[in-house]
Amino acid sequence: MMNIGKKLISYRQHNRLSQEELALKMHVSRQTISNWETGKTYPDIQSLLLLAELYHVTVDDLVKEDVKKMEDKLTQLKIRWLMIGIATSIILNYLAFASIRWIPIGIACMLVGTFTTIGVIMIYFYVKLTRSLQLRTFKQILNYINDRPVSRVPKPSTTSTIVKTVIATLGGLLTGGLITWLIIVYLL
Repeated sequence: MMNIGKKLISYRQHNRLSQEELALKMHVSRQTISNWETGKTYPDIQSLLLLAELYHVTVDDLVKEDVKKMEDKLTQLKIRWLMIGIATSIILNYLAFASIRWIPIGIACMLVGTFTTIGVIMIYFYVKLTRSLQLRTFKQILNYINDRPVSRVPKPSTTSTIVKTVIATLGGLLTGGLITWLIIVYLL
């Protein structure tokens, strides 16, 4: 439930109003008030202004925590789409490379270059976003995008980071090289 629902219940009860009485003052149905309070729907801006005036509070008082929750949801969605985009880019890159057998090499190379560029751009934004949130491990990222608690991991030492980067780079090169070799041997 969004925090505004709890706040609306609290303000309504503090002002000794029933849902029906508030609905009459707001010119909406009692069901609308109930939906706002249970978090099924969110009041529009005109309703928020009227509620703030009625309860002698600011709109910011009503929605401040909810705005943060909405921003977090949007960030989670961005990370999800970036992950999907990166995986899709990798798959399309190998498909474009494999397509050399069926389409002219110039077009295939342009496709590989395009998908690589798109993938690199998505990786840049993915890394920038996860670093800004101080998410260092894939487990932390998965927990964050699935609304589970994120345990903080201490920042690794520079030596550890370099060693892990070199190992990951070599692993990526070997995997990419193996897939490329398999495409060349069996498809071309």
